[in-house]
Amino acid sequence: LWNYFTLLLDDPAQLQQWLHPGDRLRTAADSRATLQLSDRSVIRVNESTLLEIEPPAPPAQHRFGLRRGALFFLDREQPADIEFETPLATGAIRGTEFFLAVAETDATTRLALLDGAVNLKADGDELPVTSGQQALVTPGQPAKLIAVLPAVNLIQWSFYYPAVLNPDELHFTATERSTLANSISNYLAGDL
Repeated sequence: LWNYFTLLLDDPAQLQQWLHPGDRLRTAADSRATLQLSDRSVIRVNESTLLEIEPPAPPAQHRFGLRRGALFFLDREQPADIEFETPLATGAIRGTEFFLAVAETDATTRLALLDGAVNLKADGDELPVTSGQQALVTPGQPAKLIAVLPAVNLIQWSFYYPAVLNPDELHFTATERSTLANSISNYLAGDL
């Protein structure tokens, strides 16, 4: 995680560090950042992302530019007014949960609006996006709605309970104990 100032001086980020309009946050490969905004909403920034904090413009409470990478915004308390800008699109979201991604190669922008509403502006056109919809903006193409897979269908939960066994509580015959001696010895040594 890095805090990248407009003067192009790289300084490692610190826990509880304040970011101000004009500051840029850059995450490297295999790193992520979590930002808590003044209204306690949270932005989770994915790896290889460049995010610029911009001054808010009423009625928006927060404003940022996403140059590349991806972020997830969540506010469980109340809908927030957030303005964003990417190389291909802009929008003012009134909502509590969304995912925004910008491809590094061609700036293709993907907005998945989980809860809220936005008029996505790209190339002079507007595309209304509401809860449960996803929009895609590619260079030279008008913005369009694309299919969204419900998260319920994407997550598979499984529980793992490691076996806990005390071999002294098992009643083996002498033959079984002799046959399993190597396995029991390995088990007691922690080699499952």
